[in-house]
Amino acid sequence: MKSNTYRKKGVVSRLSEKIYMYISRFVNVSETEKSIRSICVEAPKEISVKCRSYYIGTIKQVIIILAISIIISVIAMVKHACSKDEIVLEREGYGGDTKELELLTRIEDTVTRFSVDILPIEYTEEEIEQIFDKGFEYIDENFLGSNSSIDSITGDLNLMSYIEELGLEVNWTSYEPDIINSSGVITKELLDKPCKVVLVAKLSYMDYSRSKEYVLNAVGRQATGKEQIINSIKSFIMDAQIKKPDEEIIIIPNEVSGYTLSLSKKGINASFILICGCVVAVYVIAKKNSTLKNMNKERDSILLQRYPEFVDKLLLYMGAGLSVKGALYKLSEEKQYSQSSNKSKSYNLLEEELGYTINEISSGISESDAYINLGHRLKLPVYMKIFSLLSQNIKKGTKDVLIMLEQEKESSNFLKRELAKKKGEEAGTKLLFPMFVLLGIVMIIVVVPALMSF
Repeated sequence: MKSNTYRKKGVVSRLSEKIYMYISRFVNVSETEKSIRSICVEAPKEISVKCRSYYIGTIKQVIIILAISIIISVIAMVKHACSKDEIVLEREGYGGDTKELELLTRIEDTVTRFSVDILPIEYTEEEIEQIFDKGFEYIDENFLGSNSSIDSITGDLNLMSYIEELGLEVNWTSYEPDIINSSGVITKELLDKPCKVVLVAKLSYMDYSRSKEYVLNAVGRQATGKEQIINSIKSFIMDAQIKKPDEEIIIIPNEVSGYTLSLSKKGINASFILICGCVVAVYVIAKKNSTLKNMNKERDSILLQRYPEFVDKLLLYMGAGLSVKGALYKLSEEKQYSQSSNKSKSYNLLEEELGYTINEISSGISESDAYINLGHRLKLPVYMKIFSLLSQNIKKGTKDVLIMLEQEKESSNFLKRELAKKKGEEAGTKLLFPMFVLLGIVMIIVVVPALMSF
């Protein structure tokens, strides 16, 4: 029968049980059983089963989370491996913006990442040619600024953005922005040797535009070998776009100037997915432990709130002539009333513990030992104290037990006042945030109209 039941369980369940059998030697299972016993009034065997289910359920969730993260990681790696290496430059339509594409290449056994510009589709030169000619004449006369010649650029250029006399807009594009940017500012002043820089001026009037290329010779430090290779690849890609200004898609070969190119893919990182899966698994374990601790805190809080009521009723029943056992039995029967009211399940825990103690006494455990056990199960000092008094009353036959209960009632009333005071302080603290929010709203209502009136 056991083997059939085992076969019916899923792979995850069987694996979870095996993991639990292994880690149970290193985990403090007895402490978890005590925590579960504090909120569940059941026999030790049933508590052990619940503790086992608690651990196996947690392990199941962790296994499922890790399995899902591994599957997603494998899919991401396969997708990355199967993706095409063909480089496609998708250009924007007329009047679009310049985009950037990140590429990878291997230079001297080092993977280098760099960006290339993807220019939008440009209109052909068909209309308003005379106006554009005058515009370019104006640019030719003024764009050099303080420089004497295009063969020796040593200072910033005067790249105007608008020609007022002709009403033309001018947009500049630099193919070497790391040397001279599109504003004409020299960004790299020191070069080992002169370097060619290509600037493109684009004149626009309404829907018409025309571009002209200016090849400059920037004087300064010489670019490094890696920079020269990157610049040659950029120039190749830029030339390919200039040669076909009206094509939307341009195919770039995987090898340029003897160096292989590949896309810098920004897909989902498999290792990142695995790390996220591990973080979620740790969160699930921490959440389970936190939930169990919070349930124990709620249980202790409810037991403390009910202590004055318990002492009052115990004194009432014993004052009416009932024995300790009879009084506790009457109190355990009040669970039915609590269940019919709108109370949480933890509210009935005291009655359940009293009923459990009555069953222990009926099964042969002495009253004094049963009361001591009850105090230890409830764990709170006030309950341990009163059940210790009741246990002594059974052993020694103390006559003044009612007097001691009267004194305990006074102490419980003081505890009741302290708990009420503490709850009031907590309520006041919780109200602070809403009060600050309301204050902010009121200030906005008052200040905004005042500022708008200026």
